[in-house]
Amino acid sequence: MHKSLAQWAKVEAAAVTAGSAAQATNVLQMALDDLKALGFLLDEMSEYFDKHTDADMDQDGYVPNTEMRMLVELREAANGIGY
Repeated sequence: MHKSLAQWAKVEAAAVTAGSAAQATNVLQMALDDLKALGFLLDEMSEYFDKHTDADMDQDGYVPNTEMRMLVELREAANGIGY
């Protein structure tokens, strides 16, 4: 990613709007690139977890393994941000 969370926290909206349109465009492009990278990572993680999901059965029903639990949480988080 282009910027860490700490670096993004230092970007002030006033400084961006006071700067040139090229600077604002650059900041937005970096954010878009970071979002694309996150989307790719979400897809990769989803594929990995999907290949390794499993569940055991006990007296209460199905018990998901760690990968199944993480896949469900990943998909819920992705849906929560509209991905």
